[in-house]
Amino acid sequence: MSDRGIGIRDGHMYAPRLMKRLGASLDVGVNRASLVHYNTVEEIHEFGKVLRDIVRGQ
Repeated sequence: MSDRGIGIRDGHMYAPRLMKRLGASLDVGVNRASLVHYNTVEEIHEFGKVLRDIVRGQ
């Protein structure tokens, strides 16, 4: 993501119950994308494109 100019965070997000439900370790964590009111529609579409590319291994 960072190579494509998109910032994401990792960790347990201070949500141990969610982590447990997801089956994720508090030591390892998960990734989170934070989309808020000042993101443009184009930025959201680009995030989706980059995520699809990562999942496809490109």
